Amino acid sequence: DELVDGSDVAFAEHAVPVLAKNECVALRADAQPGALTGTYRVLASVDVTGVLTELNESNNEKAGPALHFGADLVVSQARLEVVNHSTFELFAEVCNRGTAPAAATTLQLSISLDDIAGNDTALTPMQTSQLAPGACTQIETSVPNQEFASDELSLVVVADSANVVSELDETNNTFVSLPAGNR
Repeated sequence: DELVDGSDVAFAEHAVPVLAKNECVALRADAQPGALTGTYRVLASVDVTGVLTELNESNNEKAGPALHFGADLVVSQARLEVVNHSTFELFAEVCNRGTAPAAATTLQLSISLDDIAGNDTALTPMQTSQLAPGACTQIETSVPNQEFASDELSLVVVADSANVVSELDETNNTFVSLPAGNR
């Protein structure tokens, strides 16, 4: 939250020199977030013990912008290719754009007749390995053509389809490929 209270964890303390009227001083503190997950703010407080008499005692705290820590799985690309009208070649790339490792999870592949996610034919789910922050993994598989009644088909890929990974953004896990010819 944006309030300084007993639930906050102090990670740095600095002595502030005597300041003249309208004078400011910039202070720097380095910190390692470690294995933090979630949203945090850096809070700064001056005259915490109330030693100084000031014109305005209500402006001694400032909250910085929200900082987000955690995994964030996205499907960066996907495509479906029809091979000899009997086999689909499926390709997908899943990346962790977050700041923390993402555990191994399930990737759901589906065939769409209308290039819109939902009401699609689900294929056998695939497992992805654990992904470090910034890492990607590519998935390639072949499945038999099930004689879909459409000239164009799309591949729908959902990362973390079972929602086992707590992510920074749970709404960016689905990718629909461009349609591919089925005839």
